[in-house]
Amino acid sequence: ARDPKRLGDSVTEDFVWYRVAPDGPKVAAQGRANMVKMLEQFFSADAPAGFESKVYRLGMVGNILIQVEVDKYDSKTEGKVEKTSVELYEFRDGRRFREWRLTPTASTFDK
Repeated sequence: ARDPKRLGDSVTEDFVWYRVAPDGPKVAAQGRANMVKMLEQFFSADAPAGFESKVYRLGMVGNILIQVEVDKYDSKTEGKVEKTSVELYEFRDGRRFREWRLTPTASTFDK
């Protein structure tokens, strides 16, 4: 429903979202209020056009959910973009309190 406040209710007050880059993890959002603010910006008129997301749930181990997300959108600078990531969500008291997004890059295993 693209409702930032409703999505904010699904995380703890001390929520932290990490994007794991080749040079290590970076904090994308820390705290419920900051996550809601970030989502409000993302869902605004400036959001990428034609945004689609498909989520494939791989499994749940205790309080950790692992899934693959495939996002597609039109970028003003890059054209049509498709990005795949692995998401790890850690839950506490029924809410997400830590999240990691890992985006694959080319590796020596591809050769």
